[in-house]
Amino acid sequence: MKTRTKHKPLIMAGAIALAAVLALASTFAWFTANESVKNKLATKDGLAKIKIYEVFVEPEDWKPGQTITKQVSVINPGSAPALVRISFTELLKVNLPPVNEDTIFDQAKEDAGKRPLLADSSLYPEPDWFEVTTTANALKGGIKLADDYSPVKVYAKYDASGSAGSYSFAAWAPISGTSYEDRFQDVAFDREWDSTNKELKLTNIKYLTYQAPVSATADWTINKPAAADINKSIAETTVNTSAAPQFAGTNGHYPNYIQLNYDNVTAVPTDGKWFYNEADGYFYYVGLVESGTVTPYMLKSLLLSEDADSDYYSNLVFELTVKLNAIQNTKDAVASLWTGVSGPLKTAIDLLCES
Repeated sequence: MKTRTKHKPLIMAGAIALAAVLALASTFAWFTANESVKNKLATKDGLAKIKIYEVFVEPEDWKPGQTITKQVSVINPGSAPALVRISFTELLKVNLPPVNEDTIFDQAKEDAGKRPLLADSSLYPEPDWFEVTTTANALKGGIKLADDYSPVKVYAKYDASGSAGSYSFAAWAPISGTSYEDRFQDVAFDREWDSTNKELKLTNIKYLTYQAPVSATADWTINKPAAADINKSIAETTVNTSAAPQFAGTNGHYPNYIQLNYDNVTAVPTDGKWFYNEADGYFYYVGLVESGTVTPYMLKSLLLSEDADSDYYSNLVFELTVKLNAIQNTKDAVASLWTGVSGPLKTAIDLLCES
């Protein structure tokens, strides 16, 4: 019979890094030659002050089922009104599930970005559990090992009831020489039990190790998710469905458990609200951001589903970069710089523009 001892430390370290990037489009072309110097300086200075305004406290440990407040809006402390739009880029780093290594975790593996699957020895407290060696333990029914399996340590629990007694087994390997010093790596093994001689033999010993994490990126202005998918992490979808070799073993294990939640985002362009445009991957604010005003927030929060499996989401890192683009409110600027705007959105934006 094959016994695999696997203990999953429930460490959901979702060390999340969220940043804001301000990208201001040049508006020089929309002024006459006679006024270009004066107005270039004034307009650039005004638009350059527009920035992302957010309410966010980065958590140290993003737990399954936990919603993180991340309110994103745009503030204009400058003097020039503007049209604004927002898009995202993502970076997602995830762990491949543990595989069986032939040798115990060491510095070379750590340097390669791997990490051990840790065993919790506290689940097997002494004196109920005791270490089994090649010397028969007369006090515990005479149990012994058929060989020395170092660095693996074998533990057993003895139940003396019944005519022959019975045993439960566990095994792990102490780690040394890495940042996991004095901790224990989980192992898998096959076993043969000689009930007559009370002798335990282990074969096919493997050390359970998480492989180096893999990364997926997504730029919403390139990937352009459908409006029905804006609540999903596009990078997570890539990990979940990609056939690329580096994502082997991840398919089907990342079913959009990272969720983006919105407010003030409408299905049709609505005055004073945000609208997602499938044609270019941007959220447009349908309103003029006047001097001294703040838009309603569009991104409200981030959620890690309570169904997230610790085997796959342990030590996950998700970076969401919010990109702001602001332009002068003229029809020529919109037509030249916001080429993905059309239909009802174009009509709504044009109403906000100067001639």
